[in-house]
Amino acid sequence: MRNDALPALIATAVIAGVICLLIGVGAAWLFLMPGAAPGPVPHAAPTARAEADGPRSARSDSSQTTDPARQTPLQDQLRAQTERADRLSDEQARLRAERDALARDNARLLERVAELEKRAPDAPKPPTTPGGLPVTFGTWGELAELRGADWAELGDALKQMVPLIEPVARDLREGRQPDSDTGAKLQAHNKKLIKLAVALHGKVPSHTGNFNGEYTHPVSIVNLLASQLAAADKPLTDAQKQRLAELGDEYDKRWAAQNAAYGPETLLLQKILDEAELKQWFTDQMWQVTTAEQKAVAVNPLVEGYLSFDLYSPALMFQGVARPLQAVAREDLKGHLKTWLASNFGVTRESLDGAEFAFDDWLASLNLEPRSATEASFIHFRELVAAGRAHLALLQTLLTTALNDPEVAKKVRQEGAFVLPQVLRQ
Repeated sequence: MRNDALPALIATAVIAGVICLLIGVGAAWLFLMPGAAPGPVPHAAPTARAEADGPRSARSDSSQTTDPARQTPLQDQLRAQTERADRLSDEQARLRAERDALARDNARLLERVAELEKRAPDAPKPPTTPGGLPVTFGTWGELAELRGADWAELGDALKQMVPLIEPVARDLREGRQPDSDTGAKLQAHNKKLIKLAVALHGKVPSHTGNFNGEYTHPVSIVNLLASQLAAADKPLTDAQKQRLAELGDEYDKRWAAQNAAYGPETLLLQKILDEAELKQWFTDQMWQVTTAEQKAVAVNPLVEGYLSFDLYSPALMFQGVARPLQAVAREDLKGHLKTWLASNFGVTRESLDGAEFAFDDWLASLNLEPRSATEASFIHFRELVAAGRAHLALLQTLLTTALNDPEVAKKVRQEGAFVLPQVLRQ
């Protein structure tokens, strides 16, 4: 294939929605579907609960009369709810099958993009912009993909997106369908951010492998901020740029030290969580450099730190990494997680049953307040990290017990995904 076919293929991938940088309303709508990320997915609450409660429900039915005359209105209501849950479960299974097919297409396209990139060493490099980056540190100012980015266009896209995100977030929080025109505008601007993420893929370091890792790197975030503030007539001062560059240098040092400490036994999940927390440190420091007025331009307090809504939060890294695991009873989460782990790592449920203490510790470490389905779609960075750390601790224990087979252990160490447990109110 000719070199000039590569941009067309990438464009096709973006239009098809396969790029994992799903910022704003598009990601929010996807995240409302349990297990919306590609890959092995935890069972949604109705299906998993039906599986877990099947034998118990059968025993309960056999102990009561089946005489229709003896049925109470409450029993009729419960039966109707059960039938509705079964219908929803079937529909959810169909949607999961369609989603998984798209995910497989996504993986094939991304592999093809990577293959074409390797075959195109003479492909034209992005043009450099006179004056370089708005903010630079280390050697990042030499990276052509950064210098060649249209920062004015990116800054204007962010300027337009922030006021559009607030009404979408409010509608979703209050159970309303967001305005379709607003969603279309958000996605149009979001494509410009996707373009940057694609250009940076593999050019700046990240452990996530999902494009959002590169997008949330400090050299990207700080220049997006500088560009957005300039577009909003609230530009960074030279002193602010200098301080942000110093923080960028400090991030690079901490990143290098962090990665030097890893060994062959270090789990990929630990690396992803460490990266996210280091980026959160940088983001917190970045907001201390800006004025309150500048920060108000860049991020709405209503959505700060929330996955898919905060355009500067490292929570974006967890899109496709955190897999929703939902149940209507807290105790059922253990069984659902065992099913997910068994499927993900190719082991039996029975082998995990012998490590019940590890699952008890996992569940006890989580602060799980029942929430509505709407509330469950708003996930804060802190909640994501807490779920990831609990999952990591569980895996580290299981590696010494139920998952200690060498081949299985290798899969565990290479797996970056984790479950996000949620208890839903009935």
